[in-house]
Amino acid sequence: MDTQFIAENPFRILGLTTEASTKQIASSESRIKAFSKVGKTIDFPTDMLILLPPIDRNEETVTAARAAIAQPADRLKYAFFWFVNTSPAHEQAIECLSMGDAVNARQILTNDKTDTLSAYNLGVLDLIELNAAQGVARMLGVLRDEDACNHFVSTVTAGAASFNSAQTSQLFIEQASTFIGPDVLDKLMQSGVLSHDDKSYIAGNRIAFLVKIIND
Repeated sequence: MDTQFIAENPFRILGLTTEASTKQIASSESRIKAFSKVGKTIDFPTDMLILLPPIDRNEETVTAARAAIAQPADRLKYAFFWFVNTSPAHEQAIECLSMGDAVNARQILTNDKTDTLSAYNLGVLDLIELNAAQGVARMLGVLRDEDACNHFVSTVTAGAASFNSAQTSQLFIEQASTFIGPDVLDKLMQSGVLSHDDKSYIAGNRIAFLVKIIND
């Protein structure tokens, strides 16, 4: 599995979580560029440098990061693979992850029953810890639930995008197939965690997914 898609996620480059508003995105971009102009760098709790590689944060990469999430549909694609912060538990878990404490972060998210997106954040943590099959299964579990999916899409696009559960799950699978690799796809197909529709979608698009993996 390639974690580059997570390490170089535009939200991470901008020092933000996926529910960030347009105003927050613009403010973070300006702040980073201001520091860069005087030869300084700025760190954020979401950098998680103990768990993830260093960030190439400069004017060019920050401009590109903001452009990458300018449109709601594109924003959703990147939000699939980064953390959302919509509850006190999420904030506490992110603080733990900023210090490299994945164990306590996982415990906090597991115990949080106030927000369905805690399970999604657990899936992102699974991917960071290279447990791709479990992470993808956990994330799809959230996206297959219509209410939880609506909550996720509305949160990360500020209500600017409308996708039902089936559409969102398929978009997620398409994006995930790029970096989880054919071995994880096979493992998921053989597991009991995928719905019939998920398996049909993967089977029907398997060649296209493999070509995309090779090209990327």
